Amino acid sequence: MSVTVYSCALCFDDVGETDPELLRLTVSRRLSEAQQELFVHRTCLVARLDPRVPLGQVFDVD
Repeated sequence: MSVTVYSCALCFDDVGETDPELLRLTVSRRLSEAQQELFVHRTCLVARLDPRVPLGQVFDVD
């Protein structure tokens, strides 16, 4: 069985679809239907967010 592997948009290292670190970000512009999905490691994203940004359950590792 093959596993899909993505490149982290922040560090560009591999992150597999079964990795608990994998987060999918959906980016869109206001008043536009266009959107793009980015894949990142949870730790990469958290490291780049300001510490004042509250983190919800999506950032918890199972």
